[in-house]
Amino acid sequence: MSSGASPDEWLTTKLADGTIGESSPMWPVLLEATGSPAASLRRRLRARRLRPQPWWPLASAMEMLVFADHTDLAAQLCERTVAAYGLRSGTTLDEETHPFRTVLLAPALPAPRLPDPALTADDPTLQRLARTGEYLDPASVLGQGLTFLYQHGHEHPLAYLLGGNHWAQPPGELTWGQQWAERLDELSEDESSRLWAAVYAARHEDLAHRLHQRHGLSSPLWYVNAWYAGVQVRDGDPVAARRTLTEALHHWLPFKAWNVLPVDLAVQDTLRPAATPSFRSQILATLPAHLPWEKNS
Repeated sequence: MSSGASPDEWLTTKLADGTIGESSPMWPVLLEATGSPAASLRRRLRARRLRPQPWWPLASAMEMLVFADHTDLAAQLCERTVAAYGLRSGTTLDEETHPFRTVLLAPALPAPRLPDPALTADDPTLQRLARTGEYLDPASVLGQGLTFLYQHGHEHPLAYLLGGNHWAQPPGELTWGQQWAERLDELSEDESSRLWAAVYAARHEDLAHRLHQRHGLSSPLWYVNAWYAGVQVRDGDPVAARRTLTEALHHWLPFKAWNVLPVDLAVQDTLRPAATPSFRSQILATLPAHLPWEKNS
């Protein structure tokens, strides 16, 4: 890896040379008038009186690149960012695992939809994980996480490594919430929301369909709605799953200041048939209006 340019300078060059293209909906967010992706995102953060870590804007850019299927570019940016900030005093990069774990694994995603694709022991993705881990304290949170992926990543399906255990659990019966399931037609909005949580916990797919038919998507929890969209995909109806995701999108909430997109739509093999590139492009096009640090501003 060339070490001459900073991660921000490197990404600016990649954006300017047409790798992504000016038609990308990411362009206004990443560049604006500044000509620098990190400067653009950093200014947005400061507008909300947040004092960003220097790697936050770069983590946001990684998410956008993965969301737009520029996974190799995102992984290169990730490696450069960890090299620049992984051991730097005063930064907190090594205390996180997201989005670095996902970004470094994303290039291994297959183009076609395959059942449980897995990494091989000599996969280039694992070599990048090992290389990136060299820029970290091996005892740090991220250092340990990347070491585990490098050593054991080939032992698990890629979907599992990317957090796809939503659908790995076999459907079961309710362990709580039975009182609401027994009077499905009479539920209040709050009760149907609680029942959705119980249905998700049990992965009770049949009851999920019946609950959806009677009460729609009444759960305020993004992960519950995303799970149900995955169930619809597996039932052979990606169009219905796309409607579910569209309806539920406003429930998605960032878990960190730099978290700008529900990246699981781009990397979960179960969701990708519904979250098509054009669908994700539409979400990216709305990004300037819904960046977490610009809400209610």
